[in-house]
Amino acid sequence: MLLGAAIAVTTILGYSAMAGIVAGGGLGDIAIRYGYYRYQKDIMLVTVALLVIVVQVLQEIGARLAKINDKRI
Repeated sequence: MLLGAAIAVTTILGYSAMAGIVAGGGLGDIAIRYGYYRYQKDIMLVTVALLVIVVQVLQEIGARLAKINDKRI
């Protein structure tokens, strides 16, 4: 259950980043507006790296919580 919740949260984060392409706001919007449209590759790379880091942290927290609460062991 917890692992599924972690996957759902990271999926929602990915969808919100993709919504930035159509002016949805958030980190995806910053990456598109300042990084891609203005040809500032450093800003685009930082925002993409930040998104990857946030997703990895959320996945790791979810996996550890699932492992701690696993009653099969």
